[in-house]
Amino acid sequence: LHLSIRRQRQMCIREVSEIIQNQLWIGSKPDPGTYCFDLIVLAAYEYPLRIVGSIEGPKVIEVGLPDQELNSQQTARALEAAQTVAKYLSEGKKVCCTCAMGINRSSLVAALSLVLLGVSPRRVISRIREARGVALTNPWFIEQIYETYLGLKP
Repeated sequence: LHLSIRRQRQMCIREVSEIIQNQLWIGSKPDPGTYCFDLIVLAAYEYPLRIVGSIEGPKVIEVGLPDQELNSQQTARALEAAQTVAKYLSEGKKVCCTCAMGINRSSLVAALSLVLLGVSPRRVISRIREARGVALTNPWFIEQIYETYLGLKP
């Protein structure tokens, strides 16, 4: 994967940062409208699709995570979303992970997807923080990223 650190605005999603060139973005709460992504992940529990409004075109996944330590069900939802993101990325599709501020929950799902694709946690965390400025400040999320990586090792 070619990791890119280029900030840009994407149609209808505020403050989007490109993590993988022309494939993976992280951003804040989406506005209703038409998007240029194949998949949009709504990671924040406070912004489910019924609140965000109609999103035309891409597939939408609602994950509903709090910005705190996750319980086992929430962790399973984050990992399931990350597996879907990883699948889309491996197929060359465009994905945007969103949450309220584009700092922690969207970054967690994006980071987990990259770890599932074989990128080291250290590299993933560094790239996301460089791209977003402030990101992955939740220590439980950092722990989850490393636990997922270690769980993949034989």
